[in-house]
Amino acid sequence: HLSDVIGFPWVHLFFTDETLIKVYKDLVKDLPDGQKRIDFRIARDEKGREYFSYINGMTIKKFNKLLKETKYNVSYYREVPLRNFLTLLAKMPILKEGFVKMVVAILEK
Repeated sequence: HLSDVIGFPWVHLFFTDETLIKVYKDLVKDLPDGQKRIDFRIARDEKGREYFSYINGMTIKKFNKLLKETKYNVSYYREVPLRNFLTLLAKMPILKEGFVKMVVAILEK
């Protein structure tokens, strides 16, 4: 979720949130909208610790469960891979959480 300035996936598997926050702030600080990006992504908890406030913890599995439980009709559904050359990996059930960039769904009443 930091792909606007960090160009490789799964950084959260290799670095702590504390490290990622420091690096992210350093990478965007000189951009014209740097502070806006920081304010959007990073907040402080009641103890003053910084955390990524915009990440909701949603997974493809959780999202698909919600879709099954909804009363709305799913008129469009697409899982978009991280990169086109990763499409095959993004279609494999055991790997899709790591290789799908986003899910696009349109629901109708």
